[in-house]
Amino acid sequence: MEGSDRRAVTPHPAGSTIALAFPEFIENKWANYYTYLAGRSVAYPSHRLFPDEEATLPDRATGLIRDIDGKFIQDRRPFFNDGRADFYLVRGSNNPNLEIVEPQVSGQALWENGTVRLLKASEAKDLLVTGRGFYRLEYVSKESLPWWFPDRFRWAAEGGEILHFNPAHPGKPTGSVSL
Repeated sequence: MEGSDRRAVTPHPAGSTIALAFPEFIENKWANYYTYLAGRSVAYPSHRLFPDEEATLPDRATGLIRDIDGKFIQDRRPFFNDGRADFYLVRGSNNPNLEIVEPQVSGQALWENGTVRLLKASEAKDLLVTGRGFYRLEYVSKESLPWWFPDRFRWAAEGGEILHFNPAHPGKPTGSVSL
């Protein structure tokens, strides 16, 4: 991704925000690095922290969340920005890291290289991403299991967030989830 991400985000207006919507936090971290080099603000709709730190959901009444040390702290999402941004940087068609939600997003890419796609937020429809409550992605080889099992999945201890941004048909179901 080196170099190509920087060229993708540089021509866009100063002060624009790019939401990073990759299925793995390490992809988000790399994309954040290049977005930072391009001088753009970043929003994280999902997977900003190491997976174990996002594996539990906050209490709805108190807003407290248990961190990986077992301490209860106030829920904070400093870079969430309600998932809103001027652009979305999402996985491309050749990116091997598939999410458990499909489709991930529709819309004409402003730029893509197979690994990533950059979409104007106002034109991106049905962006589905997993949020907090899920552990990291796991993959299973069909040859290793003689019975049915999904080829990719995420564990959830107490439930998880499925975030849906810019629905093409508000109020109507869209896509599918492999849980």
